[in-house]
Amino acid sequence: MASLALAVAGTIARGPAAENEGSQGPALVTSVPGTRNREEEVPALLRKHCVRCHGAEEAQGGLRLDSRAGALAGGYRGAAIVPGQVEKSLLLGFLTGKNEENLVMPPEGARLSRDEIVSVEAWIATGAHWPMEAVPAAKGAGKRHWAFEPLAAPQVPHIRAEWVRNPIDALVWQKLAEGGLRPNAEASRTELIRRVTFDLTGLPPTAAEVRDFVGDQSPRAYER
Repeated sequence: MASLALAVAGTIARGPAAENEGSQGPALVTSVPGTRNREEEVPALLRKHCVRCHGAEEAQGGLRLDSRAGALAGGYRGAAIVPGQVEKSLLLGFLTGKNEENLVMPPEGARLSRDEIVSVEAWIATGAHWPMEAVPAAKGAGKRHWAFEPLAAPQVPHIRAEWVRNPIDALVWQKLAEGGLRPNAEASRTELIRRVTFDLTGLPPTAAEVRDFVGDQSPRAYER
């Protein structure tokens, strides 16, 4: 454990006075040699050896290793990477085969060398930092969202069809026509009372409510 601590934390440097057991104690080196290189090296190793099975297209075990967020989230077995806590990071156990199932990852193809595994261990111990990732622009970026447009009255098309009974119907019909579609057949009164009651109460209508609505021939039956 002592050798691992030195490998991870860096060399302990002593000032000139410390050699003579003076009043000044040992001064720890504040920067870890190779830390910046590991921030590039280890994520590249994960992309090379792990992303085929733990990426956007396939995430075996619920684990993704194609981004820091995915690596920290872990998978079904638990946390793959816990920054600063090597012993709690399951990833290392699967790279070395030291796990309950004695599995060594990746199961196929070239595996990480001993030096590469040491780099992964040191990377986790020093915070598992990841290089800055470019966030892809969202589809339609640059366009103004419709919710922020000022209110305006749309031009209602003049459509002569029995199905069209109000301006909203006309606008819907226009969009259907643009896509080469036609509206479905009108719902029966039994279907209509069921839909409305489910929407309003979350429950089906009673037999009496269905009977009353079906028997009500008033043009305002739906509104009531």
